[in-house]
Amino acid sequence: MQTLRKALDILTLLSQTPEGLTAEELAQATGIRRRSLYLYLSTLEEARYVARDPETGRWVAYYPHPGVSLPGEVFQDPALFKDLAAESFQRTLHRAYVVVVRPWGLQLAATAGKPGQPARLDPEGKGPVSAHAHASSAGQAILAHFPPRALWAHLARFPLRPFTRRTLTHLADLEARLRQVRAQGYARSRGELSPRRCGLALPLLASGGQIVGALALGLPLQRLCSLEAPGVPGACRACPELLPTLSRVREEVWPFSAT
Repeated sequence: MQTLRKALDILTLLSQTPEGLTAEELAQATGIRRRSLYLYLSTLEEARYVARDPETGRWVAYYPHPGVSLPGEVFQDPALFKDLAAESFQRTLHRAYVVVVRPWGLQLAATAGKPGQPARLDPEGKGPVSAHAHASSAGQAILAHFPPRALWAHLARFPLRPFTRRTLTHLADLEARLRQVRAQGYARSRGELSPRRCGLALPLLASGGQIVGALALGLPLQRLCSLEAPGVPGACRACPELLPTLSRVREEVWPFSAT
């Protein structure tokens, strides 16, 4: 019973801390000795209740939720992700990003661009990708293809925080956007994460249609967008012009069918 209680204490702490905790922080909060703590974490990790972010070393509740299995949690091919980003940049000259689903959250797996182009999805440093998925084109491309319970688990963990005045912060608005993404086959954001940046993204799907990640481009924000103001002279046409090229990269480099 005491062992179960300690394991529940760890799970409770991690469920209340979306950004995760280090082993030292967990030891201090629970009073569990370090050696015993690692045994608990190892057991919980094997059972898919917790995961460790290799970039930060922090332990988090399994993403998006224990019991929800997504292909991205086992699909690992860094070379393929790098090829996708590099080829997208070479053909468009815009910073390219590949975001994938991992047991610890959404991860920026690869990026390619030239100096001066932001190497992060969030140029202002707004934190982990999972926390701002609703505000980026890559995040929206992924969330749109989550099974319903995975989407709800994500939103329960990461509320719809505003990052700019354009950020979608109402659930109905986000649901409408995600329906649009599924219908049109791509996602775009316009000043929703950074007030100076736009984004264009395509979902990366496994052979059965399950979401693995997203391939995205970062673009400078222009005053007018041709998709919002069709026919207006001088409106930015970057997204409709770049979309066919990005689609060809996915078709040629990504090895899985979308159906």
